[in-house]
Amino acid sequence: MAKKNSSKTKKEFLEKEEWDSACDLEAVSQLIEETALWASDIYRKIHMYPEIGNEEYRTASLIEACLSEIGLKSRRPLATSVVAEQCENIITGNETLTSENDGAQQPAVRKRRRIVFRAELDAIKIQEETALLHRSCRDGYMHACGHDVHMAVLLGAAKVFSKIKDLIDIDIKYIFQQDEEGDGKAKVLAELGEVKETDLVMGMHVRPSLPAGSIGIKRGMIHGASLMFDICLSGKKSHGAMPQLGCDALAASAAVVSSAYAMSLRCISPAQASLLSFGTICGGRQRNVIADEVRLSGIIRGESREMCSRIGEELCCIAESTAAAYHCQAAVELTKGYPPLVNDAEMTELVRRAAECCRDSVELVEISEVSLTVDDFAYYLEKGRGAYFYLGSGFRGRENSDIHTGTFCIDETCIKTGIQMLVSVVLLLCSQIEK
Repeated sequence: MAKKNSSKTKKEFLEKEEWDSACDLEAVSQLIEETALWASDIYRKIHMYPEIGNEEYRTASLIEACLSEIGLKSRRPLATSVVAEQCENIITGNETLTSENDGAQQPAVRKRRRIVFRAELDAIKIQEETALLHRSCRDGYMHACGHDVHMAVLLGAAKVFSKIKDLIDIDIKYIFQQDEEGDGKAKVLAELGEVKETDLVMGMHVRPSLPAGSIGIKRGMIHGASLMFDICLSGKKSHGAMPQLGCDALAASAAVVSSAYAMSLRCISPAQASLLSFGTICGGRQRNVIADEVRLSGIIRGESREMCSRIGEELCCIAESTAAAYHCQAAVELTKGYPPLVNDAEMTELVRRAAECCRDSVELVEISEVSLTVDDFAYYLEKGRGAYFYLGSGFRGRENSDIHTGTFCIDETCIKTGIQMLVSVVLLLCSQIEK
């Protein structure tokens, strides 16, 4: 923090008229500026050594080192997930509690309100195709999802909070979560109690379609629910020149795919967002042999888990009846996916107000379209109340590659914007509590 502000107390900040209306960030702007440079360096280090889900040991160790540098103790609830807290119990002046051991009266201690921030650690298996000096050092692996940005932003915010902790009247928890892209370890961490019902929860994701310096926010559902499916079609082998002696599982699979796509358009109202897609097909052993087995897999997406289940039930019926028409059998396995990610109305408004507090440097973009992508952050929102926003990461005036591509690249100024947003959210919460 700039020296001219270092002697100011929280009371002095709150006495400023503009703080009450817009949570003025001027007092910490220089600190954010300096911290963003530190966070950008962390981002590059993480980007150079991507690790896929459940293998993020190097990344987790780097996170722990950064948290230690900041002055925060960390722990690992899972093998490569790192959690840290900045918290303080408040001893009240008038209330007392009776000790169960000796009956003595002791000052009452109450816990402060808590906000939980989440960042992901994992990369994906994809070859980086950028010319960055800090491009991936591991062939076939890349931080093509922006999780390296999320970690850098959260570490940067933690560093700022450690410098202004005397101004903060809430507890802050940082979850650096492994394996978002795979099995979604948010569910496990939520079940372990890392998020409580009384917590406020916040997450974000880079969005290259929005320019750096902007954030996107949407009321209500921001990500859909999902249901995975696997279909095994069993037939009978025969010589390719004598198909009448076999049962063609490959032909049956083609019919199942076609019928399933047609069905998915008919069993749900067109006013509701839903989607069925096949991702893999594997079958047959030789070009002149009728295939006796074909395996298909894909995913169902919708606005709710109930909608996904309804489509899944229809898919089972379609697969079985279509396979039977080809004298084959179909076995369908449905695996529960993620719940929908729905923003809490009050927390969404908090993010909007926090962005307005940074209006000189942060552009607020209202998102209207429904997205059927998924994010396991939804499991945290099943526990606490929260919001999820998009962090603009694209370069202005040019076309930007989307996430999960080898040419994905971010404008690093988005890191500063992300830090500004998290700091603004916390200071705004503190001003509300003070009132």
